[in-house]
Formats: sequence, C-alpha cells, structure tokens
Amino acid sequence: MANRPYDDVAPNGLHNIISAGTTIIGNVITESDFRLDGKVEGEIACNGKLVIGPKAQVRGKITASYTEVLGEIEGKIFAEKLIIKSTAVIQGDIVARSLEIEHDAQFNGTCLMTKEGDLPKMPEVPESFTPVEEEKLEEEELSLDDDELADLMDDDLKIE
Repeated sequence: MANRPYDDVAPNGLHNIISAGTTIIGNVITESDFRLDGKVEGEIACNGKLVIGPKAQVRGKITASYTEVLGEIEGKIFAEKLIIKSTAVIQGDIVARSLEIEHDAQFNGTCLMTKEGDLPKMPEVPESFTPVEEEKLEEEELSLDDDELADLMDDDLKIE
C-alpha cells in the first residue's frame, strides 16, 4: 500500500493509544497518529490518522486529517478523509472532503462535502502545560447563639 496517502504509522514513528477501560474527560490534541479504544468526553484534534476502535466512545467534536470510525461517536466530525466502518454508530453531523460508509454502519445526522480550505483549522498544541489550580474554598464562619444551636440539634434528633 505504498501509494496510499495515509500510512498506518506516522512518518516520524510516533503514535498515541488510549486503551479500553480508560476515560478522558477533556480535550485531546495530537500532531501524530492516535488510536482510541477507551472513552473521550471532549474534543479530539488529530493532525494525523485517527482510529476510533470498535469499543471506543466519543462525546464531542472531532477534527482530524484522516479518520476511521469503528466505534460510537456523538458529536460533529470534521475530516479530510472519513471512513465509517460497519460497526460504527455516529449521532451527529459530518463535514468531510472524502467519505466512505460501509454496509451496516449507522449514521444519523447531516453530511456536508467540502472543498479544500473549508475545514476548520487544527488547534495549536500548547508549548507548556500549566495545570489549573483548584480554588481554595474558604470556610464560612457560622455564628449561632446557644438557643439557635440547640434548636437545630433538637430538629435533627427528633424521631417521628
């Protein structure tokens, strides 16, 4: 398959795999190939080949150069080339330059075939990652006089 425009492995030999049993809640941005066999709740942006495995689930937008879907997607898909395999279930809209749908695949949504330049640009990968710090919760002071405190405790201890 030397004349195929997208090889199974990225030219630099790098690829990412999220295995079954793994759930990511957030966005995934990658410059290299990516195979998902787990779950993602968020956006996926892949500048290489993206494979959504047969047991994989995605809830969110997908933007990729080349996408092959065998699993479930609920959300929009933007791809230069999209292949929907027979085991795929897609609920959402598709924007693609090239589209193949196998027999028995399920697709419920709209499809828009585009020309070059009509697809959204890939988001930029941040050079450094700075984790978001959790906001420190300040304890509120509760000021009750003795009678109010006794009333609250009596209410909690009443058995009807």
